[in-house]
Amino acid sequence: MKTDILYATNKNYLTITLASILSLYENSALASNSKRLPIHLMIEGLTREDYELIDRVKELCPNADITLYPLDELDIEKFGLPQWRNTQVANARLFFQDVLEDRVEDMDKLLYLDSDTIVVDSLGELEQKEGDVLAVLDNMQRAQKLGISDYFNSGVLYIDVKSWLNKEYGEALKDFIRQNPNVKWQYPDQDVLNIALQGKIDKLPKTYNVPPFSFAIEGSFLEEYCQRYNIPLAEIIEARSNPKILHSTGLLSIKPWMINNVHPYNDIYRQYIDEVNPNYEYPFPQSIKGALAQHRNLFYTLFFLKMKMPQGLDSVFSRISNGMQTVQKTKK
Repeated sequence: MKTDILYATNKNYLTITLASILSLYENSALASNSKRLPIHLMIEGLTREDYELIDRVKELCPNADITLYPLDELDIEKFGLPQWRNTQVANARLFFQDVLEDRVEDMDKLLYLDSDTIVVDSLGELEQKEGDVLAVLDNMQRAQKLGISDYFNSGVLYIDVKSWLNKEYGEALKDFIRQNPNVKWQYPDQDVLNIALQGKIDKLPKTYNVPPFSFAIEGSFLEEYCQRYNIPLAEIIEARSNPKILHSTGLLSIKPWMINNVHPYNDIYRQYIDEVNPNYEYPFPQSIKGALAQHRNLFYTLFFLKMKMPQGLDSVFSRISNGMQTVQKTKK
């Protein structure tokens, strides 16, 4: 059994992606002196300096085979899926067999990881799990809006490649997109994956995709949050005690690679960021929300206020606050 690794990134997220790769290499137990780790990196818009960063990480991960796949050579736009944040990078995971071409024929399992993940423990048990596609459940309110029974987060996907090819899941995704050309997807790749492959995705434990709220809030607030978003509290407690992959989702769009005093993943992310790119300039988020991120108590007051809003208004709140945010590069 061999697990290949897949990432997709561009210039804006390259350092974050490389930090994830280093954490994977050091902690996943998928590479050793006798076992090489194949990593497939789908890229967009990199500069010469970016390639030098990749070369640095190759030196830090001597038993990893990192192969690059320029996305502009594929033209993902032709598949008809709308961009996410002005790029097709996030959508590329759905078309991995088109990007990797004949390399997929020799693969057993494929682990896709979002750029904003950090691996903190062995993933050896993952290789023993069965299923065509495995992922961690996400906000079930989204499932209700889309009219499906389950809604999975696409930031961590464990794929049986031979089953994917034999059952033509890639073609099913393309057919679904072609049949729904005018839908305004909120999360294009994630929504399409969940609807087109409804009933074909199996559940992974929350430990493989731990969101920051799991560590950011405690006690009755954590119980209330889980109840509001239909998340089993027991799964969050288990994820807190035995995390394997941290994923920087949510938290009012404040990220651990921004200057802030509120994110529970700041230290672990920055450990790897500083190692792969000592010259990385941590951005300061300029907005009301960004200013509050320097003051923990005020920030979490805003976070809890959003949680108290009637369902439906909280997503409007997020869109407004995200629209207000601009980022100014500031040196550490």
